[in-house]
Amino acid sequence: MWSNIELERRLNLVLARARKQLENQFPGEVAELMSNKLLKLVRSLNYSTYKKSIAIFVCPHSEKIFYLDIPVEEKILVDDSFDIRELVLSKRDDRDFLLLLINASRSRIFRGNQNEFMRISSSVPESATVYENDISSRVGNFSDPSDRKEIMLDKFLHHIDQGLDIVLNAYRLPLLVMGPERALGHFRKITRHHEKIIDYIKLQVEESDEQKIREVIAPHILDWNKIKQNDLLRQLDAAKGVGKMASGIRDVWKMASNRKGRLLLVESGYRCDSWKIKEPVKTNEGDNSAGRSFLIKDAVDDTIEKILEYGGDVEFVDKGLLKAYSSIALIQYY
Repeated sequence: MWSNIELERRLNLVLARARKQLENQFPGEVAELMSNKLLKLVRSLNYSTYKKSIAIFVCPHSEKIFYLDIPVEEKILVDDSFDIRELVLSKRDDRDFLLLLINASRSRIFRGNQNEFMRISSSVPESATVYENDISSRVGNFSDPSDRKEIMLDKFLHHIDQGLDIVLNAYRLPLLVMGPERALGHFRKITRHHEKIIDYIKLQVEESDEQKIREVIAPHILDWNKIKQNDLLRQLDAAKGVGKMASGIRDVWKMASNRKGRLLLVESGYRCDSWKIKEPVKTNEGDNSAGRSFLIKDAVDDTIEKILEYGGDVEFVDKGLLKAYSSIALIQYY
């Protein structure tokens, strides 16, 4: 995390570049007005919000600051008009996933992307030895050692699967499972997280051999857009199963207005005239922002702005992918 001094330095550099672009594209008085507004907003920023990024918008008659819970790429956009979707399209694409390494006696879980792997400390058991005494007392009558090994493996993998609950709820990322064929076969049968697992990779590998792991994983995450969209659909299906989702622009807009949106899914290119949803909406007490959106042209953009402003996330998906949900769906916090 950057210090306040480093943040101020970076913002001043961006501010200088933005001023130059304004001077190149607009008359002197307009460029000066906009530059002064930008400077005033930058000086008023709150550095103690614990958010991941900021977005600043200005025009001659309005301005707005977003403190976002999503990482974005640094970007300057100077134009005659602004589309809130530009902000979503500026999101950083880290291609993050979870990797679970298992065999008959050990397990490790990592968060990875195209650049690095980071081991996660969790309640997922890392060694099968802690269950040996318990297994011995329960299978003492087995004469075949292989029977005992199978029971020990199932016991160990069952506890691994239980420990994944906390990790998957905390990270909400697609999961790869890697290990020898025997361990993977058993894990497939017992896991309760089928909807989170994007692939099983058969390989006996040491966790220290990171380069080997990268090489083996690469083909499995090559079509990242497909992996990501399938994972989003799995999240949507899970939310639907517990009654924590909405679909269709009217219901989604209502839920977004009441600050209930964690993740908004929108088909690319989907728009809706705002008059089709306008009606009195009961919002949280003390909320004075409903209906005061920044340069909003349609109801979908209005919904996107609300989700971002209230700390949620937005993802665009391929056209037709949300046909069953009328092109737009919202997952609540749960």
